Amino acid sequence: MAVSLKDEAKYRVALIGCGRAGLPRARAFDMHPLCQVVALADTDVENLALASGFFDAPGYPSYDELFANEQIDIAAAVLPVQPNAGAVVAAAEAGAKAIFCEKPLTASLVDADRMVAACSARGVHFATGVVISSHAEYQRAYALAAAGEIGAVR
Repeated sequence: MAVSLKDEAKYRVALIGCGRAGLPRARAFDMHPLCQVVALADTDVENLALASGFFDAPGYPSYDELFANEQIDIAAAVLPVQPNAGAVVAAAEAGAKAIFCEKPLTASLVDADRMVAACSARGVHFATGVVISSHAEYQRAYALAAAGEIGAVR
């Protein structure tokens, strides 16, 4: 029997926040041959059930419970702004190797500093942002990359 790259996924991904923006972000990770969404967390039981079924992965009612039960390589926090800091710090403390935090990072400099410190102290790769494909800058960058004008696409 042939083994697919997905069967040998290198990175275990957890999605924190299974709402409207979370599922497409998790799907993007899951589509990458080296990643597999293996756990999800959300306080909304309906969103959690939907996402758990889609990814065939266990769902948890909190990120604390997720991290108590799962070993995660990459955590993706796709939450409202207020809970971002807690989720990022918890992911770093739980041993995630990389964390992506969607939307505005946080509402306060104190929380941003706390997030950066938790990741920095543990050597965790930490990124935040959102790529919106409808932005003119994104479309221009895509056109340049597609035309080969900024180097080979990998």
